[in-house]
Amino acid sequence: MVKCPHCGHRSISLLQKFLSSRSRPVECRHCSRHSATPVVTHFQFVIGVIYLAVFPNLLLAATLRLTDIAVLAVIFGIKLVAPMTESSVIG
Repeated sequence: MVKCPHCGHRSISLLQKFLSSRSRPVECRHCSRHSATPVVTHFQFVIGVIYLAVFPNLLLAATLRLTDIAVLAVIFGIKLVAPMTESSVIG
């Protein structure tokens, strides 16, 4: 719960506060006044989501060695080598 900026009571949920805007203010359950200042801006939220989605993948890719990739390929059944066909056999 978040404190109401008018009465100081913790009567506004974090989700309501985050989703609030000037066009859709949240109403305090205690004093019934409206508040429209989100806890974080929507831009900060988007940057945070992108950071949490991309950074772990980059970190994982940077730490994988070729043997790790081969083991993961075996576990998930991914073929790393193309199958031999009759046209690729010399003779």
